[in-house]
Amino acid sequence: MTAPAATRLASVPKTAAATTKVKKKPAYITWEAFQRKYLAREDGHTYEWANGKVDKNLNSMDITQLYIWDNLDTFFKSLSLQKALSGKLMAEVDILLSAITHRRPDVAFFTKEQIRNGRNDQIQVPAFVAEIISPNDSANRVSRKTQEYFAAGVQVVWNIYPSLQEVHVYESPSAARICRGDETCSAEKAIPGFALPVSAILKIDA
Repeated sequence: MTAPAATRLASVPKTAAATTKVKKKPAYITWEAFQRKYLAREDGHTYEWANGKVDKNLNSMDITQLYIWDNLDTFFKSLSLQKALSGKLMAEVDILLSAITHRRPDVAFFTKEQIRNGRNDQIQVPAFVAEIISPNDSANRVSRKTQEYFAAGVQVVWNIYPSLQEVHVYESPSAARICRGDETCSAEKAIPGFALPVSAILKIDA
């Protein structure tokens, strides 16, 4: 006996084409639109503009990592008094690396001249950048940002891994010096005298 048409149709398995969802590619967005929609958004994520597309990631430097910023800032201020450095170490400043790429590094060094010029020209590339890497950061994303920094003209990049107790020091995009314990991390290529051990960078005051 032949099954009713409705029964026959219901027993036919769905095709792969019918069940597979097509993943949408990120859409291009202008810098002006990015500024309006994402730059000041506070929802537990960091929004950056990479090659004309929105790059969304969980917040990198949070309250549990502020001690690292405090250690770097304290050392920099002490060094500034000794050497009369012209510039400032700043946290989470929105910067344009090019006409199509915006990043918000955890720590960056700007000269006084760059700070003044920033009023008229948004593209002011810092000589030194430090990123505090969390378990939420993918290796590909960390590597991509490091490459972008050097392509824009950054001279020294530190990728700081609190969970590993390591600092990866880059003076070029192709090689890193991995520092641990009392090994010294240097950014003197970008900031004269700015060199301190990993133990001082990751020191937690009692």
